[in-house]
Amino acid sequence: MKRFLLDTPAILTLRDDEAGADRLAEMPDLASRGKANCYGCFTTLMEVLYRVWPDEDKVAGLLSIADAWIAACASEQGAVLLHKDPEFQSLPVAQELPPLKAKKNQ
Repeated sequence: MKRFLLDTPAILTLRDDEAGADRLAEMPDLASRGKANCYGCFTTLMEVLYRVWPDEDKVAGLLSIADAWIAACASEQGAVLLHKDPEFQSLPVAQELPPLKAKKNQ
C-alpha cells in the first residue's frame, strides 16, 4: 500500500485550491478506501500553529516557537493542555486553565 506524508505547503495548496490541489484532494479518498495511508508530520502541525495561524489572525497573540511545539505535542497526544498562557486559548486543542494566583495588593 502506498503511503503519503503531507508537508505544510501541500496542505496549504489544498486549502487554497492552488495548482496541484486536485491531486492532494485524492489523498483522503484513497485513504478512506484503504488504497493508501496519509500522514501529517508533528512538525507540520507545529508549523501551522506557529506560522500559518498568526498570519490569518486566528490567534489572539503570536505563539512563541516553544508554545507552538507544546500545543502541537498536546494535539498529537490527544492530551488536555494545562496552561496559564492566554496565547493558547484560541487554538483547537483541549485545554484547562488552573486558577491564577491572586494578585497582591500594592
